[in-house]
Amino acid sequence: MSIAHPLDLRAQYRAAVVMSVVLIGAVAICWSLVPLLGRVGTLRPAFAGNGQLGHLALALGIVVVVVAGVMRRATLARGGGPPAARLLAASVVASALAEVPAVLGLVVYILTGLPTASYPLFVLSLAALLLYFPRWSQWRDGAKALS
Repeated sequence: MSIAHPLDLRAQYRAAVVMSVVLIGAVAICWSLVPLLGRVGTLRPAFAGNGQLGHLALALGIVVVVVAGVMRRATLARGGGPPAARLLAASVVASALAEVPAVLGLVVYILTGLPTASYPLFVLSLAALLLYFPRWSQWRDGAKALS
């Protein structure tokens, strides 16, 4: 397919942007749950004060962000179908994997009770989501290259 169907490409692009914005909102919700859970005071961490768990989760989060980039490229290279669908699939895969560190951050806080162990994971997730955020110029150039 050439860029003969810009409406389909633009519609897929808009879907990717909406999904990315929603995932950024989900990270913000995870981030805001940490002080909220701390104020409620009913949290009984299973590994209270264990900072090593936070380091392990941060390392795992970094690995997942790198894997997101690899999977994005692999989805574009090996995916079948029209370029707009391939670009959307690659964007969904990368953004979903970029969300994983935020979920790990919330889990680490619940397990350790340490906000300092969870905040770096939220920052990592936001940075990854911004890195993989769909950009129209890249979609347009990618559609030309894939067709």
